[in-house]
Formats: sequence, structure tokens, C-alpha cells
Amino acid sequence: HELLQLYRDTLAAHGAEIDEQELYDIDRRAVMLLLAIPVGGGAKLDLANDRALELFEVILSRSLAAIEDLGALDTMP
Repeated sequence: HELLQLYRDTLAAHGAEIDEQELYDIDRRAVMLLLAIPVGGGAKLDLANDRALELFEVILSRSLAAIEDLGALDTMP
């Protein structure tokens, strides 16, 4: 929450107020966009390229971990 609080404080210093919980929920929903990277990249992935496959797996696993850690699915309708 420290980075979000810094961001919120910076917004407030420039006259933009936002509720702490609302900002946290926005951040949790935004992390779902991380899936766009492996999904888009996976569509073009050369399965014969071991390095590319390993990179894809790392990006996907980290994206899914962030979604799980933040409870991002709980914010979906």
C-alpha cells in the first residue's frame, strides 16, 4: 500500500482527491490487464524457441501471481 499512498498523496498535492479504498480497488482491477501481455505474446509464440517459451512462462506466472496476491478477481462483477 505504500506506493499507492504515495500516489494518492501526490494526486492530493495537485488537487485531485480520491478515496483510499477506491484507489486500491482501481489498482486491483488494473492488475487484470497484466494478462494482456502473455495472452497477446502467447498467440505469436514460437514453441521451438526455448528462451521465448521460458520468458512466456515467467511473465504468465508472475501476472497470475499478482492477480492472486491482490485478490483482483474479487473486484470483478
